[in-house]
Amino acid sequence: LIAKMGESSKEVGDREITVDEVAKHNTATSLWIIYNDKVLDLTEFLNEHPGGDQVLLEVAGQDGTSRFRDIQHSTDAIEMTEQYVIGSVKKDTSSLKRTSVPQ
Repeated sequence: LIAKMGESSKEVGDREITVDEVAKHNTATSLWIIYNDKVLDLTEFLNEHPGGDQVLLEVAGQDGTSRFRDIQHSTDAIEMTEQYVIGSVKKDTSSLKRTSVPQ
């Protein structure tokens, strides 16, 4: 099962997801967070989280990188995040596009 999850995360891991899209997934029935510029779907993991579901719900739809680091998770926990990756955060390049347009 884990191998299958790993395979599927590699297939969809190339998907770019906007911060606005992540923000829409902020409930127990659809819980996405950003961790190290990757988007994780933690919906299925919510009830299994050793620290309880509340801590994940507090960062649902947001960047949880600093909260994750503050807890000082184990190496196993850090490696476990890979199986939940559904894509990467799409960088906002609108300001770059504006500055590259000739005046």
